[in-house]
Amino acid sequence: MPPVQPYCTLAPIPAKLAPYTGHRGPDVVVRTDLGQSIQAAVDAAALVDGGGNPVGDVNGDGYIIVAVARDQFGSPSGSVTQSVLISATYPRPFVLTACSATLRDPIPGDATPTIHIAASATSPSVNVLGRPTTIAVIGLNASRSTNSAAIEVLGTRRYVANSEVSLSGDGYRILGDDNTLHNGEAFDNTDDGVVVVGQGNHLEDVDSYRNGGDGFDVRGGTTAGTANRLQHLVSNNSASGSGGENTGAEYRVLNYIMNVDAPIKADNKNVPEDKCVSFPADSITKNFPVVEVCE
Repeated sequence: MPPVQPYCTLAPIPAKLAPYTGHRGPDVVVRTDLGQSIQAAVDAAALVDGGGNPVGDVNGDGYIIVAVARDQFGSPSGSVTQSVLISATYPRPFVLTACSATLRDPIPGDATPTIHIAASATSPSVNVLGRPTTIAVIGLNASRSTNSAAIEVLGTRRYVANSEVSLSGDGYRILGDDNTLHNGEAFDNTDDGVVVVGQGNHLEDVDSYRNGGDGFDVRGGTTAGTANRLQHLVSNNSASGSGGENTGAEYRVLNYIMNVDAPIKADNKNVPEDKCVSFPADSITKNFPVVEVCE
């Protein structure tokens, strides 16, 4: 699978690689229009040769970047029936990226997420948004994992950005500490849009709407210093009772929560100024020893 340039013509997605200073672009590009396997490329990227050199760092820039492209032109969007498990130890900082491509679960009714970052997955850390990051997934959407989450993140210091999750059980399911979900959208899932269990996780610029459960369910921050951080979130991007409504709560929180930078929105109203006044104001951390619901 020789690299094909460009892999993505949507400028904001390649720009997300900027923290990987001096990178030379993808080491390999998986062409889904040619039937190539994302899983095979992700697994091969972890290999080392007989001398202990990383096979996955094809261009020698010190990173392992696997890109997914729908065609030779780097056209955006498109969909393919594949899933991917990231579970290996990578000898260089690892990124899986795409041009807003959607993976559809090939076995929708099983208990396996469409995109799954396992707790065992790791690579040397890079600071992304000022946060140490071991595994990054950028520009890859997930759908139709009806008996699981579309994207499930286990472990610590993962970064998931520029993604959409839909038509699954939960949309995003993040179980671990110090993970980042950035520029996400969860909609039309049968259960919750976003589930977070752990501490020190950061949610930024994430929308959640038309889900059968809660928009956001966030819990697990044990102290003020390890609060889960909420920044520019929207749960139901229209009026209460409208077509964007989540069937459950807009927000369900437990333990320490920080409102990093207002506004947080529910039913198109600012929280806590116009709705859910018990929630923390801008730049405030608050502990909820029992479950607090914003509906």
